[in-house]
Amino acid sequence: MHELINIKEIGEDFICTKDKIIQIIKVSPLNYYLMSTLEQKALIKNFQNLLISLNSNFQILIKITKLNQKETYDYLEQKRSEDTYIFNENIADAYVSFLKNIENTNNFNQKDFYLIMSIDYNNENFNEKLLLKRDETKHLISELNSLKNNSITLKKNELLELIKQYFE
Repeated sequence: MHELINIKEIGEDFICTKDKIIQIIKVSPLNYYLMSTLEQKALIKNFQNLLISLNSNFQILIKITKLNQKETYDYLEQKRSEDTYIFNENIADAYVSFLKNIENTNNFNQKDFYLIMSIDYNNENFNEKLLLKRDETKHLISELNSLKNNSITLKKNELLELIKQYFE
């Protein structure tokens, strides 16, 4: 992410420096730790082959953050409010208590993976290169998703947040 020091513009789904257009893809492996060792190895090999086949400049950023269970807590609260007749309060309370205990007594982290894709441009071909980069990124996301990943292109607010966190 060293190119980001010279940020010229942050667009809807890209970062522009004086000579590069950058798009960032967040990659979230789906149920990786629930796979067998053989499935994990096959997935890693397929991912390696995909990266080797890329025709583009890229960097990989791995960001380690404290595991946040807020989505889980919110989901349980939503289900609790939707149908209390079916939803067992004691089990939900015990589960939330269990998760909070794990969160407080252990240092659980999650890894966020980012592919930082860039393409060189000059002022005359900016729009053409931006369209090319978007097409490449769209294709790459499709390939990543076929490898059991949940992959998205970061939008402006997410780009700003990542840059802010990176430079803190």
